[in-house]
Amino acid sequence: MFLRTARHIGDSLVERGILTNDQADQIISHCETTGLNFTAAGEELGILSTQHPSKRKGGFDFFQLKADFFPESTKRLIPIEKILLFGALPLGTKTIYSVFRSRKVFNIGFLDPLRKESVHAIEIVVKETMTHSYRGIRPYLILPDQFVTVLEKSYGMPQNEIYRRGVSQLEPLLWEYVRNLRQH
Repeated sequence: MFLRTARHIGDSLVERGILTNDQADQIISHCETTGLNFTAAGEELGILSTQHPSKRKGGFDFFQLKADFFPESTKRLIPIEKILLFGALPLGTKTIYSVFRSRKVFNIGFLDPLRKESVHAIEIVVKETMTHSYRGIRPYLILPDQFVTVLEKSYGMPQNEIYRRGVSQLEPLLWEYVRNLRQH
C-alpha cells in the first residue's frame, strides 16, 4: 500500500505538470529503497524543497505540511465542508512590508492550486471571515498524504469519514487519493 500511495501522488503531480516523470520515478524509487514517504523522499533528493521553495510549473511554492505544527489560530477560518470541497487548508497569515505600507496575506495550502475555481471560492470565504486588513491569499501546493494527516490529527476526521463524504463533497484529487487508499 505504501508504494502504491507514493506512485499515486507521483502520478498526480506529473499530470498537473508539477513534476516530470523522471523526478516522480526518482522519488518513488527512493521511497522503495529508504521506506520514506513521498514528501520526505522528495526532500531528501532535493526535488521537493521547503527550505528554498522553487516556483514549480504554474508558479506555486510547495509547502511541507506537518500536522503537529498546524496553526490552531487559523483552523476555524475555513469551514470543514469548504476545506474538503476545495482541497484547501489555512496555513496562517503573513504581513508583507513595503516602503510606505504593509499588507496582510493569508497563506492557503491547496491540493491543486491550478484549479482557479477553488482558489477563487476560498478567497471569498477568507474575505468574509477575516476581520482585519486582508489583502489576498498566497496559494501553496500541498500533497494529499499531508492533507489527510492534518484532517485526521487537527480536525479529528479519519480517512473513512472523509471517504464517506463521497465524490460530490470532495475535491477531485482528495477523492481520488482516499478512494485509492481504500482500494489497497
